Amino acid sequence: MKTARYCFALSALFVLGACANNPTSSPMPATQESRIAESPSRESNSGAGVLYVVNSGPPYSFSAYTLPLHSREVPTLKSTSPNEPVPLAQGSDNLYVGSFTNGVIATFPLPLKPSTSVSDVAQGDVAGGFLSGLGDMTGLAVNRDYLYAAGLANNDIGTVFEYRLPLVDGEQPSGSLTASEPGDYLAVATHHSTLFVAATFAGTISAYSLPLRKNEQPEYTIPTTPDAHGGDGIAVSPDARYLYVSIVDTRDVYQYALPYHDGDQPTKLDVTSQTGQPPNSVTVRGDRLFVSAGQIAAYKIPITSSSKPTAKLWFDGVAAGLATSN
Repeated sequence: MKTARYCFALSALFVLGACANNPTSSPMPATQESRIAESPSRESNSGAGVLYVVNSGPPYSFSAYTLPLHSREVPTLKSTSPNEPVPLAQGSDNLYVGSFTNGVIATFPLPLKPSTSVSDVAQGDVAGGFLSGLGDMTGLAVNRDYLYAAGLANNDIGTVFEYRLPLVDGEQPSGSLTASEPGDYLAVATHHSTLFVAATFAGTISAYSLPLRKNEQPEYTIPTTPDAHGGDGIAVSPDARYLYVSIVDTRDVYQYALPYHDGDQPTKLDVTSQTGQPPNSVTVRGDRLFVSAGQIAAYKIPITSSSKPTAKLWFDGVAAGLATSN
């Protein structure tokens, strides 16, 4: 793997998983407020949906769980996936799973069937799927007719590529962004016409207008905490009131209120003390925040520094990317 830092984080998760198997603020642009006003109201609960969880440890796979999540729940479906999957994202008709190893994006039509596998949907040259041109893929997000993929491009520069959907072999990105530091691990999330990009080395979350334009600059940037040993996960609540980021080094999940104002401080929740492992990824459905941290933990939002899980699900593997049907 090209990114030693992320490799270190995954290695740590493998070890922990093996042990577990053995018993004065200035307001930001008005566009933030307008986008919140146009957002749908938050769901009252997280029912009537599906939670997808990627297993980044062999045998590589992803699992589907029916929501609301219960502590003793078993997956309704488990399917093979690309080599070393890390990110995944759900669109209106497809589930997209990305490979950290070779940057392949596999497309799985929804609803999933028990026979779903990479061979069923092969459309590329490497392990089945779309060749993104990225190495060490670490983030995927869908926004209407576009898919956003984050990873390392030429010279190991952290990059986000924007692709039109549906994906077509040989398709070139319709837009792109680059990170401020070489090798920076990026995570991505979208909400309406905004792309949020979490940069691990820089310790920032930047918001960009969609679709991407040439030489796109962020509308605003939120300072977080630089994360030297793992990848951040990022998610936005359905009503765009809260932005979440998981940070391995601090072992916390941060919650930022939106619209963001300079100097605003996040609510921090120590997830590790409750799950035994640092948080790796986050996703939101309705009024529930889901965190992969060894176990899969669900929290009612907004969270507080003393929030407790409403459910904890033991995961047999290395839980990495999360996605939900919204």
